Amino acid sequence: MTKFSKSGRLLGLDYGERRIGVSISDPEGIIATGLTTIDCKIDTAPLDTIAKIITEKNVVGLVVGYPYQTDGLPGKKIDDVEKWIASLKKHFNLPIFRQDESYSSVMAQSSLKARRKKRKKPINKADIDRVAACFILQEFLNSEEC
Repeated sequence: MTKFSKSGRLLGLDYGERRIGVSISDPEGIIATGLTTIDCKIDTAPLDTIAKIITEKNVVGLVVGYPYQTDGLPGKKIDDVEKWIASLKKHFNLPIFRQDESYSSVMAQSSLKARRKKRKKPINKADIDRVAACFILQEFLNSEEC
């Protein structure tokens, strides 16, 4: 794979049929921060929302969570994610990177639970998706590809 060397913000995306977790890097590409969760039942044009974020935040590339299984083979949702990546390519003239999303939701849920120890309120799925997008993007930023 080609090493990504362009400086600027990257957008991390944790795709799901119901929700898309979104994270963003700092301009230097060091730290990922949760940005939002797009609820596809409410937002019927998520690509337009992503386009707005890309423009407002000067995004130079997209990192999409890719569903590998623990054995390294593509997971069950691979076809859905590939179709979504194809639509991203069609709409945006940006490099798109696939990043293994294994355990990102589990790590996100664990992280949110640790931060909310004293609160009894249940963890919102939208929060999990947003934080999972953070883990996906941070893994990419820490990788040799970036």
